[in-house]
Amino acid sequence: MFKDSEGRLNCEPDAVPLPTFKWSKVTGNNQSEIKSGGRYKLFSNGTLIIASVTQNDEGQYSCEATNDLGIRNATANASVLGK
Repeated sequence: MFKDSEGRLNCEPDAVPLPTFKWSKVTGNNQSEIKSGGRYKLFSNGTLIIASVTQNDEGQYSCEATNDLGIRNATANASVLGK
């Protein structure tokens, strides 16, 4: 992600039926759930958009996908680069 730009994180499990998604930012042993609003937009396809990325957005993110068949989690590290 680039500072002051729009950041995009995708969660794309190969799942049928389409799951619901929950995003969290991981800090140490804690996870803070990310909800739509302010700089964050969560889409039903699993995409998380972060508007006006700052250095504080750098870190580990977790995506949880849930459907009738179960729950899957994935994590990724996001780096913030200068313009």
